[in-house]
Order: sequence, then C-alpha cells, then structure tokens
Amino acid sequence: MTKVRYKDAGTLSNLYPEQDKVRVKFYEKAKSIAPGQSAVFYEGDEVIGGGIIQRAVPEL
Repeated sequence: MTKVRYKDAGTLSNLYPEQDKVRVKFYEKAKSIAPGQSAVFYEGDEVIGGGIIQRAVPEL
C-alpha cells in the first residue's frame, strides 16, 4: 500500500527500485498526486519506506 496523505486509506501498489529512486505502480486510481507530497509505503500496518514525490505520470 502507498499513502500520499495522512488520512488516506492507501492505494494498492508495487514498488520498483531504480538507482536512487523508487517508481510506484498503482493498481487502483490514486487521486491528486503532486510533486512535493510525501509517499509512505506500507506492508500491512508496518511502514517499509517513503519519500518525496518528484513527478506524477498518469497512465493512459
């Protein structure tokens, strides 16, 4: 799960490490993702990582 807002329920996602960054692939529609926001990664209730969003690329 990835959360981009404090009260966000989280969105199902996969993480793909790439050199000094992580690419996130969402499997459900994620709303209002913008550069500068935090992204926090969870496995169940456990925080496994996080970072600052550099860019958001919408899927076609």
